[in-house]
Amino acid sequence: MPAGLFNFPYHVCSDEYPESSTRVRFGQGYEFASRPSGPEQRVFILNFPAMWFYESTTPGVLDTVTNAERNAGTLQQFYETMQLWQTFDYPHPTRGVVPVRFQKPLPPLKGVPLGNGKTEPFEVRLIEEPILSQNDVAYIREAREIVEAFDTPPSNMLGALINYTTGRLIAAKLWPLITPLYMLASHTLQSTLVNWKDVGPVHDLGVAGTITFNAQQGLTGTNTAVANNLSARQLNSYSRNEQNNAAFFVWVLNNVVSTYPCIGHNGTPGGISLNPRNGSNQAILQLNSTTLLTVAGITDARGLWMGQRTGSGTIELYKDNVLVGSGPATSEAVSSAGPFRILGGGSAQSTAHQLALAGMCAPMTAAQKTAFRKIMYDHLKGVGASVI
Repeated sequence: MPAGLFNFPYHVCSDEYPESSTRVRFGQGYEFASRPSGPEQRVFILNFPAMWFYESTTPGVLDTVTNAERNAGTLQQFYETMQLWQTFDYPHPTRGVVPVRFQKPLPPLKGVPLGNGKTEPFEVRLIEEPILSQNDVAYIREAREIVEAFDTPPSNMLGALINYTTGRLIAAKLWPLITPLYMLASHTLQSTLVNWKDVGPVHDLGVAGTITFNAQQGLTGTNTAVANNLSARQLNSYSRNEQNNAAFFVWVLNNVVSTYPCIGHNGTPGGISLNPRNGSNQAILQLNSTTLLTVAGITDARGLWMGQRTGSGTIELYKDNVLVGSGPATSEAVSSAGPFRILGGGSAQSTAHQLALAGMCAPMTAAQKTAFRKIMYDHLKGVGASVI
């Protein structure tokens, strides 16, 4: 799935065709060319006569908003986001919108002396990402089970991304720790409800009421919740978490102040819930306890949150792998009431949080948290989510 649009139109484009056939020269000057073994990847050479750097009101800080189509700082920012591996859309002057990626790193954008921010002419090279059929993605078993559970097959690019992400989780030895995993930013609402780890209706989510769905940004609550049919106790048992050895995670995309949790189950005893930011700029965590952990000074709800318990007396809250709070929380048996909700807590009331992924896992080490966040970040960027 393309992660953005190349919106820098003031250039001249020329197409370069690859050597797609193997050529063999025989006697008497005869030359044989084989049929290409795959689709062509054309190279688009973009010649920019000039762009301009703009300075913000803060000296030494670039303005990447003003005149964005001619803004050299905006182009640099776009390249730093996409790098050489991300696919994005290029509005080709004669071929329409074409999925591409950068073939080479962005060249240095050299300024013209006394040019008031103007650059010298430069060249950008993009390479076409051919559109393949679904059968052209060589899925590993775990990824194939995921995409086959979708009512609508993903594009080849999204399928390849799912395959890549799943493979990275397995290679990092994180796959056995995670149960369940819901990627809420996906191509259809139904696909967001599929549990990646153990595909099947027993562990899929169900929608109660109306929610706002966006393929790039996930799910947002609107007086409802998305619920797993399992109770909190059943879900903990299924996820192989224990009363004193448990964790859950959620990636929040918007900086919302809310009265309600973004994930969890408020049943007692042994409730599970997280509100990353309330009206008092506090994060509230509950994890297999009736005791709440309150963390003050939270002014931004965005990021990957993880609640973790590794003993009977203390729970911890992490934001983007940084420990933001820990404290005593008396261990309680997990509630047998249900269900466990995403976009809600003990009731179906809205949180207004915009969630990109959620799930439960066994407690992770610092190194595992770092690897997990990097893999999830790359996946969400790949689908176009506005992660930071």
